[in-house]
Amino acid sequence: MDRSRGYSLTQHPDPELYCLGHLVEEFDFHAGAKGIDEKGHGEVEDVTRRMVRLEVPAWREPVTATLIPYFAWANRGENEMTVWLRG
Repeated sequence: MDRSRGYSLTQHPDPELYCLGHLVEEFDFHAGAKGIDEKGHGEVEDVTRRMVRLEVPAWREPVTATLIPYFAWANRGENEMTVWLRG
């Protein structure tokens, strides 16, 4: 666990491990795999102000993220992964 960034593990009753991938329009699940939708709050940054200020204000808003089974990771090619989600 990366405690310096405040990441934490979210447990789910399903015995499979899920991960969060980058945004895609549709995900092709293989071998009967299923995704789960988790609701929470995401931190939003206004990146247009970065050139004017060093600190960028952020705010929280409701988001829904689709988590995919760990074994199906990188089905669209090689990619980086962060297993821990910031809580």
